[in-house]
Amino acid sequence: MGLGGDLSREFLSEEWTELVDAWGVDSAESYTNIPRTGRRTRLGPKQREAAWAVFEHIRSALSERGLVTHPMIYSALADLVRTNVALPFAHVVVDEAQDLTVPQVRFLGEVAGLKPDAVFLAGDIGQRIFRLPFSWVRLGLDIRGRSHSLKVNYRTSHQIRTMADRLLPPSITDSDGLEEGRRGTVSVFDGPEPELIFAEGEHDEAQV
Repeated sequence: MGLGGDLSREFLSEEWTELVDAWGVDSAESYTNIPRTGRRTRLGPKQREAAWAVFEHIRSALSERGLVTHPMIYSALADLVRTNVALPFAHVVVDEAQDLTVPQVRFLGEVAGLKPDAVFLAGDIGQRIFRLPFSWVRLGLDIRGRSHSLKVNYRTSHQIRTMADRLLPPSITDSDGLEEGRRGTVSVFDGPEPELIFAEGEHDEAQV
């Protein structure tokens, strides 16, 4: 259709997924003001205009067909909770919380506002590899002063944990200033030393 200017399809797809759809951006103005934390590509005014033409087309096409995305569903749920609707559950327990998306955290933020112990989260920000960093506080989920770091590892050997910890700094700080330290962690069992093998390519890796 000639939309998007010189921006690649891959870039526009990531921009839609990580920013526009995730944050519920619904206008060119709000797209201009959305934080681009973690996005490596800077956009000038002309590029933003070209990109928004694509996103506006997508939003219109979805609306015309009566379709919604997963982030739109969570945004609608957050709006529903905000109206004080009676929820069919008393508590929410989330594992692998580091992989939560923006609309999911916004929804949980609304649920957490219903009562002090409504939401329980378990996660490791050191494992966050799929999502761009963002502020949970801004989305209504503030765990500062209410979190606790678990130090005993029951399913990873001392040898594997020691090697894995070398890939991370001693402590990691998230977008809200919450620091998660890795010092003092222990494993309850020993195992063989991990073997590092550097393969030349996919074929060699498959053979190994």
